[in-house]
Amino acid sequence: MAIEAHCGTLSALTLALPRSCAVPESRGTLPKGMFVAKVAVSAKTKQHLIHAIDGITMLAILRAANTGVEQGRRIPEVLVIGLRLADGIEEAPHDIVELIQAQRKSGIVFVCVRNVEFEGAMREEACFVVRRPLSERSGHAPTFHEFASAWIPSGEALLEIADAAATTDDLWDSLCSQVIFGSTDFEGNVCQASCNVLKEMFHNTFDVIQQGDLIEEFALLVYDQQCFRYMVLHFHFLYFCGILNGEFHIRSL
Repeated sequence: MAIEAHCGTLSALTLALPRSCAVPESRGTLPKGMFVAKVAVSAKTKQHLIHAIDGITMLAILRAANTGVEQGRRIPEVLVIGLRLADGIEEAPHDIVELIQAQRKSGIVFVCVRNVEFEGAMREEACFVVRRPLSERSGHAPTFHEFASAWIPSGEALLEIADAAATTDDLWDSLCSQVIFGSTDFEGNVCQASCNVLKEMFHNTFDVIQQGDLIEEFALLVYDQQCFRYMVLHFHFLYFCGILNGEFHIRSL
């Protein structure tokens, strides 16, 4: 039986993904050069790729054929890619996430792995990062944002294929929900986010106090075509409030 690819101690199996999705060790390593060979990359990002990333590993490929879901319309497959951070690097490399994701149509869950000191000893930790569109308007380039989970011990890092995921689109939404909200309930999280934002909007005669992660998460999910059925606000009103264009202004009606 082939050994699965690893990033640090993490693999598809330690993440609780099906063995059918695991990439063999012999095929898991992705050369850094492949991500800068055919695209324009800033000198800063190149240096970050060279010095901040020890290795890039394809851990798993989730497709309709190996997960039991139907093929979706938006997401052909979901990749799980490990980013091994160099010694002394403790933050998720968002520019590297953007560099890699921008070159693929697939959904990608990035698993960042670092070694840090904890209670007098070194331990391996992991966090998940996904990149999703916040908004897209006719004639304008879409706006994207990277969402990262909290750092946790690598042994606690898990990804779940939700029972409610019927297609590869649902699978991607569910994995994003796990990273952003900490739950596989992608449909429930959309409803809860919209409910919370509505409460904030109607509080104090429509005074909106501040922009926070909740606003970004709501904008992220409310634009998603898969989630249009949960919309309870007219798009013009959302633009008025500044949600879909990534801005948020204090308004009083």
